[in-house]
Amino acid sequence: MEMNRISPPFSRAHQLCSDFDPHEAKGSANEIRPPAAALPGQPCILLSDCIRTKQFLIKEFWAHDLEVMAPRLWVMSTQSSANVNPLHRQKVKGREIVVTEDPRLHLVWIHDRIFIKPLPRYLLSHAFWEQFLLSKSSTLTDRRDTIRKAAMGYLRTYRHLIQHESDFVIAQQDHLRLVPKDVLLWRVKTVAT
Repeated sequence: MEMNRISPPFSRAHQLCSDFDPHEAKGSANEIRPPAAALPGQPCILLSDCIRTKQFLIKEFWAHDLEVMAPRLWVMSTQSSANVNPLHRQKVKGREIVVTEDPRLHLVWIHDRIFIKPLPRYLLSHAFWEQFLLSKSSTLTDRRDTIRKAAMGYLRTYRHLIQHESDFVIAQQDHLRLVPKDVLLWRVKTVAT
């Protein structure tokens, strides 16, 4: 039986971050991560430090307590992407967008606030997906599939948050920076679909 190969959620041509892509960088095509290379957007997380990189990515995307509660969460609501409103709609509802780095708070709203975790630059890299989230030799080892699924779901939320140019403008406001400043609207739509 042939296994379907899992691929990154976007093609190399549509990646929005080529910071450590060997096809974009100068030098050896086999050198994906030089010893001093850092996770894009995270200068203190050196890719050569496999343990710290793994710990960071687990903390960045995995929320154990939510995973335990997940089967019960749908008692209160239907499991549907229709529950994720675009950013402009959040404003229409009178909600203030509050930036959070805690994955447990992403898209949680209370009264007039909604917490949103910014889209990390490295998640927009084809090479990152191949090396860390898809490769059998990934440093994430036994957590690779779990982190990949969480990262995929997280990326998918941005497909719903940014549906119009107005959503994109909100996402790039200086006080929010939900999407990296150098990213173009049409490219976000390509990656998030």
